[in-house]
Amino acid sequence: MHLRLTAGDAETLGEWNTTLFASGGVLWLGKGDILEDQQRRWVGFGSIGVGWMPLSWIDFKLQLDGHTSFYDNSNLTQINSFSLQLGIGGSLHFSERVSLDLAVVEDIIVGSAPDVVFHSALNWQF
Repeated sequence: MHLRLTAGDAETLGEWNTTLFASGGVLWLGKGDILEDQQRRWVGFGSIGVGWMPLSWIDFKLQLDGHTSFYDNSNLTQINSFSLQLGIGGSLHFSERVSLDLAVVEDIIVGSAPDVVFHSALNWQF
């Protein structure tokens, strides 16, 4: 279960077709099966980003995502530290209902997330 608050601002930089956005929240993990005695029950998370749409058929996005540690008292820094990732990508809009998202996500805090992630998604709105 989680609670998230989101916000977006398309007005402040609207004359440059730029949107600012952010979100943050908490995640309740409950009781886990792996390293149960070291798992935290609550984890904080958030993101902040900017989107720029220079033309009606393409937009670019830059987003920073992070979360607090999922575990306590572990000697493994990969699971006993907070994580921060930077995503760079955009969308190609083929029509009002069809778009293709492409992005590369890099771990800013090395070892806290996969080194690099390649994201692609074909979106079709019904």
